[in-house]
Amino acid sequence: MKHLNNKETNVKSGVISSTFLYITSFFITSKSNTMNSWIHTGLPQTSGSTFQKNSLMKATTLLGAILLWMGLLLCVNTSTVSAQVSILQDWTNVYHNTSTSAQSASFTVPAGTGSNRLLVVAIASNQTAVGSRTVTLTYGTKTLTLATGDMATTTIQQHTAIYYLKESDLQLASSTSLAFTVSGGTTRTTDIWWAAYDFVNQTTPITDSKNYNSGTSFVSNFQFLTTLTVNAGNQAVLVVSDHRTGSTNLRTTNYPTNFTMVNEQTTQSTDAMRNGVANRSLPTSNTTDLCATTFSNSALASMTGVSVNSCTQPTASAGSALSAICKGGTSAALGGTTGGSATGGTWSDGGAGGSFSPNATTLNATYTPASSFTGTVTLTLTTSGGSCGTNTASKPLVVNQVPTLVTASSSASSVCPGGSINLTSSATSNSGTAATLLSESFNSTIPLWTLSNASTGGTPANADWTFRASSYNDGNETFTTPDASQFIMSSSDFQGSGGTTNTSMVTTFSTTGLSAATINLSHYYRINTGSGSGPDDRAFVELSTNNSTWTALSTYSSTQGTATAFASSAITVTAPFLGQSTVYIRFRYTASWDWYWAINSVSVTGTYSPAPAATFAWSSAPAGFTSALQNPTGVTVSANTVYTVTATNSYGCTASNTVSVVTITSPSAPTGTAGSRCGTGIVSLSATPGAGETIDWYAASTGGTALS
Repeated sequence: MKHLNNKETNVKSGVISSTFLYITSFFITSKSNTMNSWIHTGLPQTSGSTFQKNSLMKATTLLGAILLWMGLLLCVNTSTVSAQVSILQDWTNVYHNTSTSAQSASFTVPAGTGSNRLLVVAIASNQTAVGSRTVTLTYGTKTLTLATGDMATTTIQQHTAIYYLKESDLQLASSTSLAFTVSGGTTRTTDIWWAAYDFVNQTTPITDSKNYNSGTSFVSNFQFLTTLTVNAGNQAVLVVSDHRTGSTNLRTTNYPTNFTMVNEQTTQSTDAMRNGVANRSLPTSNTTDLCATTFSNSALASMTGVSVNSCTQPTASAGSALSAICKGGTSAALGGTTGGSATGGTWSDGGAGGSFSPNATTLNATYTPASSFTGTVTLTLTTSGGSCGTNTASKPLVVNQVPTLVTASSSASSVCPGGSINLTSSATSNSGTAATLLSESFNSTIPLWTLSNASTGGTPANADWTFRASSYNDGNETFTTPDASQFIMSSSDFQGSGGTTNTSMVTTFSTTGLSAATINLSHYYRINTGSGSGPDDRAFVELSTNNSTWTALSTYSSTQGTATAFASSAITVTAPFLGQSTVYIRFRYTASWDWYWAINSVSVTGTYSPAPAATFAWSSAPAGFTSALQNPTGVTVSANTVYTVTATNSYGCTASNTVSVVTITSPSAPTGTAGSRCGTGIVSLSATPGAGETIDWYAASTGGTALS
């Protein structure tokens, strides 16, 4: 019997640090006894706690349900964002001075997607007296667009504004220089910041913009007169100017809820000014914001805010994997799809010279490589349309070589009807040296496998190899296979207390002609790491040439993989099992009420040395003759016949050639004139042959001596 303290206890999630969670007064049924007690996580079990593993699973399940309930209570918003603005470069101050003449600063906007960036520049400028400000602003000679602001207002001293430059102009920028002039009146201070964003809608880069100015009034609390719209995934930003005249004592700025100050600049010269920029957290659903802001005491205020608009990113899928084709062939339909903001897509082959039918913009087109191409070509689907750049998806297509130099010949080019010939052929196979000897995904029934269960004790049938779907939960953990497909599993845990597990799976493959081979295994083997684990808790991969004497190529005595990340194992097939017409492979699992072995897929791959020769198949026209021999003999010819030989290589690619054999028409019977005489002497005989025929005379009707 395996007790709780003999098996590992894993709480994979929901761990509450420095907290003891107690669940009181519930009844537990263990595998051999019952327990009415406290379950205490966070403290070691007492020496009297001897309930078994399934009890722990029940308690863990209840604990997980409680933690899930707690998580639901803590969940504030479960909506998802289809797209959101990302920050390439956060706010950086590039100017803090008083000049009214032309100035410049140099910086490089990060590359990002290269299709949906937005350069944003914020300016706060303060004067000694009321009056407007005149701003000129370019990046690489491209003029920025004013989103909103109050630079042109003539009745204020404090000014703010926000400007932007879209991707198209960033691409055309002739340099990395930000050139600017802020003029008009006498400057107390001017501050300029820049930031760069990505995944911005290039058609409508600004969702909304607002400006507030207190004029000549001192305020300590203020907000926009109407709300700033901030849609899901939008990046809202603020530039705020706090101008206290007649004093050099600074006020502090308390930015609106959900906004975080990124950079502030202060000036204390006659007046006290604090200018700063802030970002809002990205909302997960559409919202609005008055951007309520406070100063530590009253001052002149200007605030400009914009909401940078996100774009819905395009998506692309290249479709399912393509089967290899032969040189000169055409692929199956590609099955590409696009989504998100994409309105279509275009296929390309990286300049390999092939063609798409009916055209490259048909998502489900077929592809024909260039006539001379062999190898692997990458087919790429690039999205088109939308306002958020492009996306791509690719998949390979293998184009295999066909046999070449295929010959076909006959021992005679003509024969009499009913005569016979010998046919000969040859070819250069161009076969590959790679071979797949066994491929098993366990996604359907497995008639080629022999499943065995020699387990004893407990409930042996529960240890049977059993198909399980991906996302299967055995009451202890959830299994997720790498390809989200079915797997096969033998569970010692399910066999139960007192059980000794001994299960196996066997099938065969051939290594004839192979110089090397590898067993590829995707699996999750969980060993019992508790003190009760013994040497019987093992998983074996074994080979045999007679299904009787077995050699273990791999023995697993530690956990391999996890339930959500199956291990990939590559096992070399050793020399004694190469060059064999039949090799038996066995997966054997032994345990004593331990855990389990789950296998997702098995393949055996190898290398031929040399490459396999071509196979040959003969046929005839008119039909009536077939042969799988390279050089068939004694072939009867009854009429004019064209014989075709088809050579096939290891890829399944073919090439053909022909040879023709004609039959000779039998001559017609000649017309003879009899002759006679008495006694010995010479007699004259005559005969008339058919058209185009000649006559030879013989002394007998069959054989005989030729007469001159």
